[in-house]
Amino acid sequence: MVAGAARRIVNIAHRGASAHAPEHTIAAYDLALEMGADFIEHDLHVTSDGILVAIHDANLERTTGYSDLVRAMSLDDVRALDAGSWFNDAHPERGRAGYVGLQVPTMAEIFERYGRSTKYYVEVKDPHLNPGAEKKFVDIVRDLGMMDHAVEGGVFVQSFDPDSLARFRAIEPRLVLIRLFSLIQNKVIMLEEMAETATYAAGIGADKFNVDEHLVSRAHAAGLEVCPFTVDTEGEMSGLIESGVDGIFTNYPDRLAALTRG
Repeated sequence: MVAGAARRIVNIAHRGASAHAPEHTIAAYDLALEMGADFIEHDLHVTSDGILVAIHDANLERTTGYSDLVRAMSLDDVRALDAGSWFNDAHPERGRAGYVGLQVPTMAEIFERYGRSTKYYVEVKDPHLNPGAEKKFVDIVRDLGMMDHAVEGGVFVQSFDPDSLARFRAIEPRLVLIRLFSLIQNKVIMLEEMAETATYAAGIGADKFNVDEHLVSRAHAAGLEVCPFTVDTEGEMSGLIESGVDGIFTNYPDRLAALTRG
């Protein structure tokens, strides 16, 4: 049995079950939940007509083949694109006919589909290029009656940009905030900023290569949870669980679910 497996390790499906289905599609989210994910994760961009859509890249090319930016296209234009066929081409052994023609979902559609039945990790991408995106997200949460679920820990808002988190806090101080740190923002920087981060955030999301027992211990002492990204092998999962992490972002929520079941 993995050391520490008696703890509840939070299973965060990175872009859905993105090793098994086209990332940031309803198929990937559905599959992640079937596999035992506790949270489904969403990267958000804003279309030219002001709609928050779930897609990782600012450019649509990687998952739709269309080279324009999300913020330069209307929702109707984005929805006209096929966001699923690329997965079948890239991973024919895992491809399915049902992936062809999948659409980029909006955040509102995601909330409407799953409601309070699951939990959500949400990041507004490129907030400096999408002014007002924080308010748009909070408005969706409020309009769909999800705020109680959010403040009870059902919606975590994460960002590499502390200014974006500050805007979220000003708009809705009850939201649970998570500060992200990239590999470049190394362990030394995280330790230096730990006390300040703890004044506004409930946890940190850190590149897996910067996470060790010392970092986790310092974070826990400051009242912060630690969830590393993106962790896909059982060996890495086991090592990070042993270091004391609270959750893991993974493209393979099935692997993490099996491992934490012992």
